Amino acid sequence: MADADNNIVQKIYTQKADVPIEFYPASLLKRCLAYFIDLVIYLVTAIYLYNLILDVNLYTFFTDKNIFIWIVSSVIIFYQSYFFISEYFWKGKTIGKFLMNVQVVTKSGAALNFSASFVRNFSRIINFLPPLFFIPDLVCIFISKDHRSIGDFIAGCVVINAKKHSEKLN
Repeated sequence: MADADNNIVQKIYTQKADVPIEFYPASLLKRCLAYFIDLVIYLVTAIYLYNLILDVNLYTFFTDKNIFIWIVSSVIIFYQSYFFISEYFWKGKTIGKFLMNVQVVTKSGAALNFSASFVRNFSRIINFLPPLFFIPDLVCIFISKDHRSIGDFIAGCVVINAKKHSEKLN
C-alpha cells in the first residue's frame, strides 16, 4: 500500500540537545481516518453505556428537567476524556492513531505531557459550539502547512507520522 504521505515533502525541524530532529506531519487522510476510527470506538462505547443505563433503570435518577443537561454533559465529558486519557497514557496515541501509525508530540518532538494533552484535548470543546461545530478546526487543519488543529496550536503540539519519527530517533 502506497503511503499517502509520499507527496508531502515538508519536514519539521527542531533542536533538542543540540541535535536537529526532523519529523513529518501526518497527512490529512491519516488524521481523518484515525479520528474516524476513534469516533466509531467512542460511539459504540457510548451506545453500550447508554443501553446499560436503560437496562439498570439508572435513568430514573435524573428528573425530566435535567435529563438533557446530564446527557449532553456526559457525552462531552466522555468524548473529551477518551482522547485526553488515551493520548496522555499512550504517548500521544489513541487506538485510531495507533492503527494509522500517527502520534501527537510537542513542537520540539518530545512526548506529550499532561498539560499539553489536557490543553489540546479540552480545547476541542470549541468543536461543540453551534452553529460552527467542527468547521473552525477543519479549516485550521486544512490551511496550516503542518495540518495542525486549533488545539494543536494552543498546546504547542503536532500530529506526526510515528514510524518516520521513531526511525529518525533510532
